[in-house]
Amino acid sequence: MRHQNEASCERCEEFLKKVHVSLLDWFVSLRMKHKDAHVSCGVRSEVAQDAAFRDGKSKARFGKSPHNYYPALAIDIFRIREDGSPEWSLPWYKKVVKQNLYDGISWGGDFLSFPDAPHVELTNWKELAENGEARLYVE
Repeated sequence: MRHQNEASCERCEEFLKKVHVSLLDWFVSLRMKHKDAHVSCGVRSEVAQDAAFRDGKSKARFGKSPHNYYPALAIDIFRIREDGSPEWSLPWYKKVVKQNLYDGISWGGDFLSFPDAPHVELTNWKELAENGEARLYVE
C-alpha cells in the first residue's frame, strides 16, 4: 500500500493507536495544517530497538527510549511529497515541526548530542514512564 497525502492514512492511524494522547493531539493538530506529514515509527519493541541501536539509528538501548513504552511517548515523522516519495530534509523539519511545537513536546532536531530530526517526544517522558503512566512495550 502506498502512503498517501490524504485526510486519512491507514498506516499513520495504525501507528497512532499506540501513542500517548498528548502526542496524538499534537500530531493531529500538525496534520490539519500539513497533510503531507506522516508517522514512520511509534512504539518500538525490544527487537526493533536493538536493531535501531545496532544500525546507529538510535543511541538508546531498549527501555531507555520513549519509543519503548506503551503508549508510545515518541513518534518519528516524515513528509510524503506529491510524487509519493518520502522526504527527510532538515529544512522541512525546521519549517514544519519546529514551528509547530508547544509546551510538553520536544523535537529531536534540537538534541545536542544526537540530533534526530524525525523524532518528536513528550518532554516529560521519563517521568511518565517512572510513574507507571506508560509501560515497557512487549510484543
